[in-house]
Amino acid sequence: MIASPFFAVYMLKELNFSIMTYTFVTVSGSVFYLIFNPLIGKISDKYGNKKLLIIANIAFIFSPLMWIFIKNPIMLIVIPQLISGIANSAYIISFSNFTYDSIKSNQRGVGIAWVSILAGAGTFIGSIIGGLILTYADITFMNKFFFVFGLAAFCRLLVALFYLPKIKEKKKVERISFVNVNLSHPFRGIHAEMGHMREFVGYLREKESEGLKVWQTPRRYVFWEKK
Repeated sequence: MIASPFFAVYMLKELNFSIMTYTFVTVSGSVFYLIFNPLIGKISDKYGNKKLLIIANIAFIFSPLMWIFIKNPIMLIVIPQLISGIANSAYIISFSNFTYDSIKSNQRGVGIAWVSILAGAGTFIGSIIGGLILTYADITFMNKFFFVFGLAAFCRLLVALFYLPKIKEKKKVERISFVNVNLSHPFRGIHAEMGHMREFVGYLREKESEGLKVWQTPRRYVFWEKK
């Protein structure tokens, strides 16, 4: 987050984008995130969550670096925003799965609360660092924004080198991919969603009738364990 809040400032102040151009570039990252979500979910099912974290972290390293070299709005959409959308999709799915896999069911509420608190603290601290550098740092050998983007990429590289080797796949309960129920897909109509929801609720009731404790993760997965 040392760099992420300041892409908008960079586009408006340094690149002098119009509000329309700025909006298109900014929204494109979210659009790519929604488009790639179903595909990333299938990759998670087949290859596991650690590989997704590796993909996300590598993409996060290159994303701010691309802003240093690319100034054309179309190319910003095609390269760094595309990379960012894929990285966010891979990160959120793998991070959610690891959280649910790693925390016992009776401690899950407290665990997720701590995760949210620490993530918020990191967002706040990173944003403050980036803002202080842009406001007060006396950097004459290069553009201040480029320095912030490069620093962010370096910090993300350190995270990858230090933490990724320590992460192991965790599957404390069997995970089933309920492929027909993908409530997050952006192009489904409301009638289709209602049909899938009824099917999904029936599926959960069937599992509970078999004596299984059932709960759903935020995406497309269902967990169960013996009561």
